[in-house]
Amino acid sequence: MRVLIVDDEQKNIILLKDFLTGRGHEVMAAENGKIALNMARANPPEIIISDILMPVMDGFKLCQEWKKDTRLKKVPFIFFTATYILEDDKKFALSLGADRFIVKPAPMKELIKIVEEVVTESREGKSDRARRPEITNETAALKEHFARMSGKLEDKLLELEKAREDICESEEKFRAIAHNAIDAIILMNNEECISYWNPAAEKIFGYQGEEAMGRQLHDFLAPKSYHDVFKKGFKSFKETGKGAFIGKSIEIRALRKGGAEFPVELSLSAIKLKGKWNALGIVRDISERKQTEEELRKLSAAVEQSQISIVITDARGNIEFINRKFTEVTGYTREEVFGKNVRILKSGEHPTEFYELFWNIITSGKEWQGEFQNKRKDGQLYWEKVSISPIKNTEGVITHFFGVMEDIAEQKHLERQLIQAQKMEAIGSLAGGVAHDFNNLLGVIIGYSDFLLTRIDKQDQTGKFIEEIKKAGHRAASLTDQLLAFSRRQALQPEVLDLNRVVGDIEKMLRRLIGEDINLITDFGPELDPVKADRGQVEQVLMNLVINARDAMAGGGRITIKTENAAIDELYCKIYSYARPGRFVCLSVTDTGTGMDNETISHIFEPFFTTKKEGQGTGLGLSVIYGIVKQHEGWVNVYSEPGEGSVFRVYLTASPVSGEAGAEEEISLKELRGSGERVLLVEDEKMLCEFASGVLRENGYTVFAAKNAEEALNLFEREKGDFHILFSDSVLPDKTGIELVDQLLSRKPGLKVLMTSGYLDKKSQWTIIQEKGFNFIHKPYTLTGLLQALKEAM
Repeated sequence: MRVLIVDDEQKNIILLKDFLTGRGHEVMAAENGKIALNMARANPPEIIISDILMPVMDGFKLCQEWKKDTRLKKVPFIFFTATYILEDDKKFALSLGADRFIVKPAPMKELIKIVEEVVTESREGKSDRARRPEITNETAALKEHFARMSGKLEDKLLELEKAREDICESEEKFRAIAHNAIDAIILMNNEECISYWNPAAEKIFGYQGEEAMGRQLHDFLAPKSYHDVFKKGFKSFKETGKGAFIGKSIEIRALRKGGAEFPVELSLSAIKLKGKWNALGIVRDISERKQTEEELRKLSAAVEQSQISIVITDARGNIEFINRKFTEVTGYTREEVFGKNVRILKSGEHPTEFYELFWNIITSGKEWQGEFQNKRKDGQLYWEKVSISPIKNTEGVITHFFGVMEDIAEQKHLERQLIQAQKMEAIGSLAGGVAHDFNNLLGVIIGYSDFLLTRIDKQDQTGKFIEEIKKAGHRAASLTDQLLAFSRRQALQPEVLDLNRVVGDIEKMLRRLIGEDINLITDFGPELDPVKADRGQVEQVLMNLVINARDAMAGGGRITIKTENAAIDELYCKIYSYARPGRFVCLSVTDTGTGMDNETISHIFEPFFTTKKEGQGTGLGLSVIYGIVKQHEGWVNVYSEPGEGSVFRVYLTASPVSGEAGAEEEISLKELRGSGERVLLVEDEKMLCEFASGVLRENGYTVFAAKNAEEALNLFEREKGDFHILFSDSVLPDKTGIELVDQLLSRKPGLKVLMTSGYLDKKSQWTIIQEKGFNFIHKPYTLTGLLQALKEAM
């Protein structure tokens, strides 16, 4: 089947052409009606599919000319338009002889079905075109009126010799009509010269009558290529009264005085005066109409191509217009929603009062803005930011509502991520605070346990009880360490690591942990970038992930540990707001276990949250992972579905430094006793202060204790600065430990410093402690640990 496509939009031609040729049809294409008409006359198609709004010759005009052509009038004509979509447009199109009227966009399969159906009807003689009534529009009526008038004028002129008075009366009538006409009326005699030029012509073209008389009509037309066409055509017209443009209305460019071009509609008819053929031209300036059409075309294109859904309803909320984005977002086609109430989008997630409130606002004539949770055709819910405005007529009565709806699913996703991040941060702060206070108490418990063990005989059964107390204290300290890891307040000991080597070093231990019924697979990425991280904490992350994976596969399964380089771009960061662009190394652990639903995933990093049975876990494993990775300025992604297993991906920043750092030398623990060195101890926790004072005095140190910075300064002044070392908590009631150190060092630059704290954050000024190179011991500390740290600081 040979198909002619007429459309001024190249992309529409390409789309239709590709689809039709793909189905084995031969396709011709033209960008306007004039070109299409010439192509069809040279090689008639079996069917034509035409747009309406086009330059040079629009679709309506093309259809009129098509049906006048004896060779083409039986060829089926289909309108395919995105601009003329009203029912009156359809009626007018069909009255011109069109077979079908289709609104864009339409599914290609539906369009092909209609095309084949129309061609079949035409071949079988079943088309109903001949039975349709014709209509006359304003332009056609005007042409007919002037044609009759011209005919009467000719009759009167021929009777001039017999009825001079009648001719004068007819001339007076013609001149009155022509003089008051809003269109230019121009008469060209048989010599091709203008013989009449009415006032409207003077206004439209800018030339007075005396300037135009005697000139040729084509002198006022553009481009110049028309001149030769009119000259050649007029030569034949003088003899026959016929021509290509006679009895037709064409759109053409004209020239004003001064050379400015403007669009006109030119209608030519033949008048015989004194036995010679004259041409009567009626010219209408269509500049405003063309400007309006162009503005409407641009507006229509802008609305149609907008990335925001647009809908127009009547005063009752019934849909009359939607754009392309609306169909994409909701899943409904234009045909499915036209005439339907916007309630088809109602999700049922908002209370009745919510809908009543916004309806009352817009029906009162005010604009409403807010957020809706609506429902797509497939039942899926989605969020939209909505603005609804009333449209009023000249009397101020609301006739329609104009709705602009923006899909904010991504924004809502980011909001949920932000809330989750804020919640985790708040929990982290709480966990860190609890761990800090608890560490002070554990320091007393563990310290005094050590102290007592040095005071009793090894054969004394009491020592066993004290050992148990000490073990419990260490277990509690381990628990607080996990809380501190979650809250990112642990001291890091970063080194340059090769994650492939880290995984390889503990692979045997991991295999022992998971058991024989689970297959452990390692997939090491080639040329893996190094990372700067705390080896012990990275190992803890890996072990926690593997243990969790093991517990999710009670009946056995497979665990895969994979390392790979990852380049994170801006698009990834838009999806995952907590990420940042750059080079990273990804450590992933995949299992084939039970998986998790979205609700479980939203809580897994919270402390003490667990899906395991009572007694099988503390609920700190994943929260510790979260804290460690965050402290390393990375992040964790989780993907899981019930019954489909889980994937945990840990992203750590790639380090520009290659190679792993060597192991640190062990610190000697000999000769921990002091020799009377004077220690200024500053600790606000009374029991811990008493323990530390007692231990140090028992081991050869002279101790002066203060519970805050003010007391410490007074002691320093009283003793005239006679101290070898300051041992201070970094967080004090009246000022920070760093501020106290700075004041004392300004008075005695050689003073040694040992700092301590139960957790590390801005308040404890851990970063400054590191920068200044002060010795540090983490709470809770043991008796031996305290003596060792003090000895090293000295």
